[in-house]
Amino acid sequence: MKSKTKQDSETPAKKRRRERLSWLSRPRLDTAIFERIVEVDPFTPRSEAAFPSPNAKAVFDRKRKKLIQKIEGIKSQFGWDSKRFDDFTRLVVPFRKAPSIESYVTIRKSFPELDIQIAVFGGIDPLFAEKLREHGIDPGVVAGAMDAFEPSIDQLCLILMELIIARNSISGIGKLQLRRAAISDAMIHYLLAFILEALDGWEVRVPASLILLLRHQLGPLKGDLHQEYHSREAQQRVARIAGQQLQPNEKLSINRLVKLASAANNPCSRSTAARWLKDENFLFQLKWYRAIQNLKL
Repeated sequence: MKSKTKQDSETPAKKRRRERLSWLSRPRLDTAIFERIVEVDPFTPRSEAAFPSPNAKAVFDRKRKKLIQKIEGIKSQFGWDSKRFDDFTRLVVPFRKAPSIESYVTIRKSFPELDIQIAVFGGIDPLFAEKLREHGIDPGVVAGAMDAFEPSIDQLCLILMELIIARNSISGIGKLQLRRAAISDAMIHYLLAFILEALDGWEVRVPASLILLLRHQLGPLKGDLHQEYHSREAQQRVARIAGQQLQPNEKLSINRLVKLASAANNPCSRSTAARWLKDENFLFQLKWYRAIQNLKL
């Protein structure tokens, strides 16, 4: 009989913990050095004539030597030969210049032994700071969020929520012009990208305000799947109430179902009630709850 391995005898909790620790221990590589490698080409010697002075050449040679040491360190860390290192460089440099999900997935599949830092955004320039102030957003709060400082992230998310609420409440004469002047989704998404990028590589407590703001902007709170989920929940509540209230031989009519739905704090129209009475999932749940109720009687 084949003996069980240590992993075979693991509990689900231990397996999840081991997989998480393995995932956390996977290196995340700063890719800025690879752009520098392409720019400098440290393996190609430079003549004296390429420099304005011997001192300038000496400075370049010192930097070149350090860059080569870093390259050798990366190759040693991952057990790469020169070809694999060059393959990684060819993939990651274009990603840094024009990040895309296609190039990121290609890198992750080609080099599963590591992850890469995805930093794209720089600091807050004066023009962007002025745009923030136009909407009443303190650039200092944004700077704190870009440093993954949780209180600043939370504060910024609350500010953005208030601005969205104010934008949505605009009505009356001139509302189109006022809406155009209000904060745009493009600005909100840009700031959310700032925040998410800042979280990369840090152990932080994600503020609930960030989660709610992301859910709002991504749309699941108002999308078809979310509505379908709530409809299923409503069906289950009404089926439970109906199963408890109906007599053993009582047939459920549309009018009776409308009344029971109101009793379950989930009022529905006659057309909805008629649709539910033809829904296999609703009928199955109704049958289940009636059977449980009959066992109690």
